Amino acid sequence: MVKADEKHETHINLISHLLSHCDYKHKDEKALAHTIDIVYPATPENIKEKLF
Repeated sequence: MVKADEKHETHINLISHLLSHCDYKHKDEKALAHTIDIVYPATPENIKEKLF
């Protein structure tokens, strides 16, 4: 789930989140840090809390 109030920040955080879950050579964890309040796991609790 992604909170999309701020489009540019949302895009950057979503890309960072996706890249952080991939394994590849020379991965820079620090550069892939994303804002927790924008990208959420799609758990039943988050879906209920964030969507309704």
